[in-house]
Amino acid sequence: MDKTRPQLIGTSTRFMIGASIGVVLATLALAIFLWMNIALRVDRAAVLLGELTLDLEKEKRLSELKNFVRGTETKSKKLDGYFLAPSGVAPLIGRIESLGAHAGILVEFTNVLVDADKKILILQFETLGNFPGTYYFLSLAETLPLKLSFEKVFIDKDIPRGVGVRSADDTWRGVFSVAVLSYTPATE
Repeated sequence: MDKTRPQLIGTSTRFMIGASIGVVLATLALAIFLWMNIALRVDRAAVLLGELTLDLEKEKRLSELKNFVRGTETKSKKLDGYFLAPSGVAPLIGRIESLGAHAGILVEFTNVLVDADKKILILQFETLGNFPGTYYFLSLAETLPLKLSFEKVFIDKDIPRGVGVRSADDTWRGVFSVAVLSYTPATE
């Protein structure tokens, strides 16, 4: 006896159920793929946002630093004035001579040396004039905006023979050796 079981589900229903399961699985796979793709792009966006934030912070700090440097420019130029470069030696000599003229004495440079080992400039000069003028000149020279060391200061009323004087008041002679300690020699 051939007993056949009655079919509870028809073939068209089976097809519909299979197709529905296939569509659900395909939709689920598509949803997982899209979710992973979105998550990956969100991670990339977060990384880019972090880099952009760091770049903006760096730009802000750089801008603040530039403003700070601009604010110190005048102080920096003033500070540079306290150091003497090789190009400033001739103007310094001229300034010292003008201080002598202002004090009413004659200044004559006898030697200008650069001590490369100690990185100092040595100025040697003589003065001729009256005592108050010589003393006033020395006071003016001490106020130059450089770090100076007066290595030798010799003031004497004895004027050697053969030295021409400008007037009868030129009875005092000074011999000076000044080290400019704030000298910055040329770098090679």
